[in-house]
Amino acid sequence: MKQKEKRVRGRPKGSKNKNKTEVILTSELLRIQLIFVRPRFDVYRDISTSIHAIFKRYTDLVEGVALDEVYLDVSENRQNITYASTIARHIKTAIFQETQLTATAGVSINKFLAKMGSGQNKPNGLTVILPEDAIAQ
Repeated sequence: MKQKEKRVRGRPKGSKNKNKTEVILTSELLRIQLIFVRPRFDVYRDISTSIHAIFKRYTDLVEGVALDEVYLDVSENRQNITYASTIARHIKTAIFQETQLTATAGVSINKFLAKMGSGQNKPNGLTVILPEDAIAQ
């Protein structure tokens, strides 16, 4: 998704929330000019739907957690790809080619470890946590 308004390019961005006053005070202290823009949830939802369609090319087992977070079970995938890390790479590439957005992926044997992996190597990373690396010591 490309920014539609030139006036916000290259400038810090913020969003309205309960800490709006704090954000404005901080920006004044740092001499940063902030421009508040309205969220475009319809655009976010449309892009999320497009990305979910990419997931469906690989598996029907897609569990949405938020507009920008999902868990996929690719144990038995439509592409007959052996390795989950290869599927994650394919999905990341498709997301970028079709939306110009990057994605970070975590691959492991369960949701918890996959989530831990997705928190590493941001942005646009891919982390695999193998079962032997997950054993508590």
